[in-house]
Amino acid sequence: MRAAPAVEAPLADGRTERAAIVLLHLIAAGALIAWAATWRSAWQAQLSGPDAGRWWPALAAAAWLLGAAWLGRWQACRCLPGTAQGLGWTGQYWTCLMSGVPAQASTPLPVHRLASVAVQLDLGPWLLLRLRPLAAHPPVCWAVARRAAAGSHWHGLRVALQHHAVLQPVPEGRVGPGLL
Repeated sequence: MRAAPAVEAPLADGRTERAAIVLLHLIAAGALIAWAATWRSAWQAQLSGPDAGRWWPALAAAAWLLGAAWLGRWQACRCLPGTAQGLGWTGQYWTCLMSGVPAQASTPLPVHRLASVAVQLDLGPWLLLRLRPLAAHPPVCWAVARRAAAGSHWHGLRVALQHHAVLQPVPEGRVGPGLL
């Protein structure tokens, strides 16, 4: 089997994916609020007399939505930090170009050698990647690769990712869904 060619490809910034994570948190909070509203209306039907506390459900709903948006944003920034700017395969190991503010304009961005890169979700023109560095810092991070961002490097990146996935050793005695 021939080795995958060396490739360097830019990665997507992940803004759309972070917004989708926040939106999913808001939808979940909205579903909980709708469920609570149905129980509140059933509870009010059993009460007699005027309801003096009609403002607190709206305040509670706003607090739930605000909390869900904050939690979604925190989780999105933690899972997809957007610091991975480029991914490279040298033919022997993976490297990741990490964003940051260099001390001087002539200072290159830091390049981290990666222990592994795994495709977690492949939707054709969109890939969700798990980047595991050799060092403990930075920790495992997630990155998004898009055909539009990678441009002419897209095919080479996919070949390297698929070739590298075939070369992953299977731990002895390990069988099951964790290997898929």
